[in-house]
Amino acid sequence: MMKGIDKITAKIIEDANESAAEKIRAAEAEASEIAARCAALAQEEAAKILDAGRAEAERVKARLAAAAQTESKKAVLAEKQSLIRETFALAEAELNKLPDSDRLNVARVMPDGSVIRKRDTGAALAQRQAELTPRIAAILFAEES
Repeated sequence: MMKGIDKITAKIIEDANESAAEKIRAAEAEASEIAARCAALAQEEAAKILDAGRAEAERVKARLAAAAQTESKKAVLAEKQSLIRETFALAEAELNKLPDSDRLNVARVMPDGSVIRKRDTGAALAQRQAELTPRIAAILFAEES
């Protein structure tokens, strides 16, 4: 009779092993599927984070460029103001060199500080202005382009 019990026990063990193996295969397949979904979600999240980082980098780059441009314009303005102050100082110095009687005869003080008197001809004034205007314009407007 033991042989019958041994056969039944062996069959129960074999069925249990097959059932366990099937459950293990199903669990492994489910675990693999879950891992694949998690990997896909992780890639999506990483892409979102990377896109957000790139967008923030572009915003920072734009802010820095705007700040640099503003600083550049401030420097150009400061240089223009300095040139204007120098010009007025030169003009004042030239006027102060003149005797009082000649000061009333001043028609124009040029940007380089030289003085054109009323008694100078229109041609002298035009010539002097033609000489200086391109140089002054080049200095004042060179940085704006």
